[in-house]
Amino acid sequence: MDAPKDSFFLPDFCALPVAAAVVLLSELFAFIIALAPLGRGDDFWSDLALVSMFVQWVALVGATTLCLLRPLLARLDSRVAAMIAWLLLVALVGVFSLGVTRFAAEFALPLVTAPAEFVLRNMGIGAIVSLITLRYFFLQHQWQQRLKAESEAHIQALQARIRPHFLFNSMNTPQRPAHLKGQA
Repeated sequence: MDAPKDSFFLPDFCALPVAAAVVLLSELFAFIIALAPLGRGDDFWSDLALVSMFVQWVALVGATTLCLLRPLLARLDSRVAAMIAWLLLVALVGVFSLGVTRFAAEFALPLVTAPAEFVLRNMGIGAIVSLITLRYFFLQHQWQQRLKAESEAHIQALQARIRPHFLFNSMNTPQRPAHLKGQA
């Protein structure tokens, strides 16, 4: 059974707007990484294409995994769910990085750094980015919950003000004499 929509801090990665945001934000991140000089710097567009492919795969597989695990994570304490999600995302980055090093070795493609350094660097970047992202989701969720609670409290306060006046006004309404009830 899935938790109510607003009771869990992770967004629904199965929803199309969230998936589109993942694609756009990961492409922006790939663009930023491609701008950083990594030693080669031969062709910006080639670097962007390779980095973009890597980042998009990691982002989409990570979003799909979180989409599938959301019902299970929603049952856990928020801190435990965040830790599991974070470890899972970092592990995915590690697995994809290892896959890239194996692919590069098999086809004799040069890597910018040594394979171990490549994997550790990517996992470090993935750990930082996923930690910041999960923290953002958590704070956004808390802000929405606080805003909802404040709105409900404001409505209840207004209703509490109205109730006594309504009761008082209905008790003070003069009764019409019986002979005037039919006349309007």
